[in-house]
Amino acid sequence: MVVVALAALSYTRQSFSRDAEQLQIGGGKILIEFESALSPPLRKLVLEWITSSARAVSVYYVKFPVNEVHIDLHFFEGHGTRGGHTNGWNGATIKMNVGSLSTASDFAADWVMTHEMVHLAFPSVPDAHHWIEEGLATYIEPIARARAGSLTSEKVWTDLVNGLPQGLPEPGDRGLDFTPTWGRTYWGGALFCLLADVEIRKRTGNTKGLEDALRAILAAGGTIESDWPLLKALRIGDDAIGAPVLSKLYEKMKAAPSPVDLKALWQELGVERKEGRINFNDSAPLAAIRRAITKRANAQAVIDQDRVERTKYATIDLCQRSRSGEIAHSPRNRAQHRPSTTRCCSSLSIKPTSFGFSSCCTSSRKSKRTFQPAISAGSIRLSAPGQL
Repeated sequence: MVVVALAALSYTRQSFSRDAEQLQIGGGKILIEFESALSPPLRKLVLEWITSSARAVSVYYVKFPVNEVHIDLHFFEGHGTRGGHTNGWNGATIKMNVGSLSTASDFAADWVMTHEMVHLAFPSVPDAHHWIEEGLATYIEPIARARAGSLTSEKVWTDLVNGLPQGLPEPGDRGLDFTPTWGRTYWGGALFCLLADVEIRKRTGNTKGLEDALRAILAAGGTIESDWPLLKALRIGDDAIGAPVLSKLYEKMKAAPSPVDLKALWQELGVERKEGRINFNDSAPLAAIRRAITKRANAQAVIDQDRVERTKYATIDLCQRSRSGEIAHSPRNRAQHRPSTTRCCSSLSIKPTSFGFSSCCTSSRKSKRTFQPAISAGSIRLSAPGQL
């Protein structure tokens, strides 16, 4: 008994030795834990990267999605990021692998942290609807960054034009709920979001968009820490915009292929590809909707409420606390049958960047695994879940 007690005490002291920082962004507290000590320049870049991602998400939702999130950073020798995943079990947590040689340009090109933070802003739904979780993160991430001023609208639409065809139904498709392929999960979900966004704006004279529905869901408590039926979320969103856009679109796409004429949609939005580049036609019927979707927002309100508390403190990692018994008897932890709620960017979403390929983990609510592609960087853009 004494030996066990001493071992537990020793482990707890080691847990408290981890280096950490705290940021306050968009009204939310962001607790960042570093696996290892960083040089002051790299530490500054990491904090600026997280701040930029959090502000983009806060601009889109008009607040940071959760009151508190723990970000656990692990480092490898290299550049950029190698995946991340977001968990809502026993509090919101984001885990990310970061290259210790990363530069300012590496972090500026990263989309994964913003993608993971978007996951915080929607309730956990049954496995059959995983496409809505990943589709939202895929669609919103570049738009949020554009509205915050860190991405151009040309880049957003270029990536949508390149990526959305991967979300179209193929032979044998049985609808979004019954076709859990990578393309349908990420880009099929993103296609649902774009169609919903456009339809909402058409119904409301471009005075409301998908963000208004999602903000209402978030205000009703729909975060990753909550388990909801999908229809509950969609109905709350529909009530906020005053029309059953989300629920009707879901009924159409959930169990049937529902092909979409993307060429016609791009023409209506005024998105034209010429000589490999995207150009905008502002005389197109839905050009005003296209502009509204990526219009830069006034981020000053978010910046004004940000408070950076760069004070080192000791924290205990959630998993470490669980193993040490600190949270073993918490009410939420008693339901042993309830699977861990985890979302992350797909391991198959590999993209070439200026610093190489980034890869992410695949996950379900019941399991997760990491995939490392045996492939080197190249000039060909492969499929990716969000802004690439």
